[in-house]
Amino acid sequence: MSVNQVNGYSQSNDFSNNSVKNQKTTQSQGVGANKNNEDQKAVASAGGDIILSSRSQKLAAITSEFFSGKDLTQLDVNKLVERVYEYGLIDNNQYSKFNAGVSNRPESEQGKSQKLSSFLTDFSKSEAAESLDESLTSSLGNAQYILKNVNRAKEDENFNKILDQTMKEFDKYLTSEEFKQLSESDQQSFNSVSNALNIVDQISPKHLNNKQLNSYLAIAKM
Repeated sequence: MSVNQVNGYSQSNDFSNNSVKNQKTTQSQGVGANKNNEDQKAVASAGGDIILSSRSQKLAAITSEFFSGKDLTQLDVNKLVERVYEYGLIDNNQYSKFNAGVSNRPESEQGKSQKLSSFLTDFSKSEAAESLDESLTSSLGNAQYILKNVNRAKEDENFNKILDQTMKEFDKYLTSEEFKQLSESDQQSFNSVSNALNIVDQISPKHLNNKQLNSYLAIAKM
């Protein structure tokens, strides 16, 4: 399989080169909005019956439930798909696409509790990964970093660019002959990784207008 690099952009160590900066930035953001803020109340009640009326509140609720330092599993991604659909953040076509690669087999047969970042680490060391080209290998590392802690990854100034490139590489791989040779379990895990990356992209600030962006930035980091 041949995967083309994006002109002028190299993924090698995209996130690791900024790790020290990311750690310092993360440490400086421990203080959230005050408890009287209505948006924060909505986030705190995200698991209840409260109706989240604005897009920014819904995005903040998603962030609080799934992306606040959480290392995503396949089961988490399945729940994430349901949640963003429930909140109206994806349409019927997107929902069907995300569920297209999801098996109905029992969870115990799919390893749904395995952390996706751990799966990517293990796969990168496997025999199946030996034939992958450099750009896809870099994308495996980037996907691992993103899914291990989405909020931390977002602190990188090149996050959107790296995410776009990573999704493109995964999209190509998921339609390749090499992918078809993987076990069903590995295919399921790759589909979950791809879904997670696409949802992160779908609900990222770049899809918001200026007013929504200001609201999102004010409450998204809890």
